[in-house]
Amino acid sequence: VSLSFPACMYNIFRILEKGEKVKHEQRYQFSLFLKDLGMQVEEAQGFWHKYYSKIRGDKSKSLWEERRYRYVYSLLHMYGMKGSRRTYSGTSCTNLQKQGLCPFDIEDIHFNISKKKRKQVD
Repeated sequence: VSLSFPACMYNIFRILEKGEKVKHEQRYQFSLFLKDLGMQVEEAQGFWHKYYSKIRGDKSKSLWEERRYRYVYSLLHMYGMKGSRRTYSGTSCTNLQKQGLCPFDIEDIHFNISKKKRKQVD
């Protein structure tokens, strides 16, 4: 499944698979990506629990144990269940590229999209 992720999301997933912590913006965008794919908030909590329970935090506990409340609240906020009650969605490739989360230049993305469209026509 992860091989069909966009390159930016695949890169974030690979960091998690290596047992490493991702930066806040990466976690935020990846959570929204999973949400846009249809993952329910309970499943998202389980996803982050799975990966962040394997990473040691500052205090001899896992990241999940140390920061569970913040991570859960953040997810509930993204899903419109806490805070402003606004439902968030993932952002565009252009915005991800501007944030430094996309491994490609925007010109590369447009080139690859054009190339795929030409193959579909042939």
